Amino acid sequence: MSKNLSSPTAPLLGQRLSTSRTRAARSSIGSPAPTWAGLRTFAPDRNPVFGWDDAAEGFLWMVGQGGCGIVTAPAAGAVAASLVAGEQLPTEVADRGLTAEQLAPRR
Repeated sequence: MSKNLSSPTAPLLGQRLSTSRTRAARSSIGSPAPTWAGLRTFAPDRNPVFGWDDAAEGFLWMVGQGGCGIVTAPAAGAVAASLVAGEQLPTEVADRGLTAEQLAPRR
C-alpha cells in the first residue's frame, strides 16, 4: 500500500525546508563557543587528596587529580573502596610507596 504524499501541508513543509536550507547555506561557520569540562585542581604538594575529612563526618575527599582523573580513576576508585571499607590501601597503590596519610586531606 503506497502513501499519498500529496497533502495540503506538503507545499508548506517544502517551503519551510527550502527556507531552512537557504539560511544554513548563508550562515558563516565560526568556531565553537569556549567550553570548560572541569577544573584541574591541585593540592599544594601536587598530589591527589583522597581521604576522610576530619571536620565533616562521613565526607570523603577524592580530588586533586590535576587533569588526570580519567587515567587515575581505576586507582582512585580502589583507594576510595578501601577507605570506605576501613581497609588498607590496595596493594597496587601501597607497592608504589603511598600511604593513606600521604593522601589524606589533613597532610
